[in-house]
Amino acid sequence: MRKLFVVLMVLAVVGGTAAFADQLKKGEKEVNFAFSWTSFDPGGGFDKVQQIMIDGTWGYMLTDAHEVGALTQYQRYSDGGSFNNYGLGAYYNYNFKAGTNMNPYLGARIAYLRFDDFGGFERPYKALYGVVGGIKIYPWQNAGFNFSLAWDQYQKDKADENGKQLGAFVGVLVKW
Repeated sequence: MRKLFVVLMVLAVVGGTAAFADQLKKGEKEVNFAFSWTSFDPGGGFDKVQQIMIDGTWGYMLTDAHEVGALTQYQRYSDGGSFNNYGLGAYYNYNFKAGTNMNPYLGARIAYLRFDDFGGFERPYKALYGVVGGIKIYPWQNAGFNFSLAWDQYQKDKADENGKQLGAFVGVLVKW
């Protein structure tokens, strides 16, 4: 019941302020901070682990639809022991136009990873690459929300130990 109330309040705010919203335009910049809690499959016969991921992106609109940018990630895994992962990379999004305040999008991303080992739990992935799709909702002129799904493949030296994940992200956006 509480979740339904929150969803209805967000929809009321988004729907009630659509007159102030604006589409993404060529030359604009966008910052996004997103959060996800997922189940990560590390591969190599290991059990799935719980993961918290925080993404931060900075993007530039090449055209009204094509966006490129840099991304940074923080990930925390837990499975008896736990470890942190930090990533730096790049992304590309194609933004579709849908009404006055929504931008569905599809994109690709790649990041190079650095791990801190805690508790002897070591799975040093070198990189991740993946696809992402979602919707950006701008109820205000320069601020909004991002809801997305991302599928990522994590790369190691041995192909049979590559990991993968499917994550659902919720975030906030600022553009100028």
